[in-house]
Amino acid sequence: MEGFVLTDPPLDSALAQVLPDAPAWQKSEVPDGGDPSYILRSTRSLPPRSLDVRLRDGGDVEVCFAITGVRGSPFEQLFTVGDLPSPEAAKVVADFVGRILSEELVLVMSRGALKGGREFVKPEDLARRPPSSIRWAASWSGTYDRGLFGA
Repeated sequence: MEGFVLTDPPLDSALAQVLPDAPAWQKSEVPDGGDPSYILRSTRSLPPRSLDVRLRDGGDVEVCFAITGVRGSPFEQLFTVGDLPSPEAAKVVADFVGRILSEELVLVMSRGALKGGREFVKPEDLARRPPSSIRWAASWSGTYDRGLFGA
């Protein structure tokens, strides 16, 4: 099987399908001939946040959700898609990005020594959690934000 190449047209097409305004993605150019990444910045939320989709060595893809001023940011989700055909890999990554942008997924930092940490959850799952179990939550447009200031 052919490895995933970030600059393949399938990723451009798949990202365009999940965005209302495809030109909003900025392509970063890497001077040493490496693969560029795709960056999108939220214009509707404070603190500012961005998504960065980039290729890693071996053909896997990393989606980074960065929140300005939040310790430990950016938060990465790795997709091990190096062995998938490019169109299929692009769809998997674009579907995840689309769920973040449409706020079907919320980034949560949970409290707790054993079960604490960050994870992406559905808004309805966030609503079921006791507020004391959550340090903070962040969604793309800020709809589900909790406790970000002072995080």
